[in-house]
Amino acid sequence: MSGYPESPYPPPQQSPYQPPAYSTEPLAIVALVTGVLWLGPIPLGFGIAALQRIKRTQSQGSGFAVAGIILGIISTLSYIALVIIMWLIGSAIWRDFDSVDGGNYEYSDTGSADYGDDAELDALWNSCEAGDGTACDDLYILSEGGTSYEEFGGSCGGRFPDTDEHCADLMDKTDPAAGTT
Repeated sequence: MSGYPESPYPPPQQSPYQPPAYSTEPLAIVALVTGVLWLGPIPLGFGIAALQRIKRTQSQGSGFAVAGIILGIISTLSYIALVIIMWLIGSAIWRDFDSVDGGNYEYSDTGSADYGDDAELDALWNSCEAGDGTACDDLYILSEGGTSYEEFGGSCGGRFPDTDEHCADLMDKTDPAAGTT
């Protein structure tokens, strides 16, 4: 004996309660899965909630939660970039549609030569405007690329803005004096 008197109380019993086994937090797994599925901000919410529960319950899975958060941030930023790109493309296309107004082609000055800058080209412009298809073709051929002269001649004086045919041929087809329509 150890010299101490025996206790009148029975020895303590082992508690039937077992501490929980440390397991992976389910929200962390959900955060990772939704992040891999590229679901935008959804894995962000699950990942943040998982980190809070992991801190409180001492469970595992913080790596999964952080990976879900990172994937959520990347996918959300990707979606935002995609929306911006689509908006820019849409506005560029819309600007192209705005350049056509009820069939009347709007001429833009993209070159350095305009009507009034060259007497020979001005004469061809006037003849083209009066309905001379050959003058339109000559104006297109003789003018510098990207100028209003070239645009006007190439569109047969605004009559056929999207044509690849010669104006003389097109205008003869539609000339009522020539007996065709």
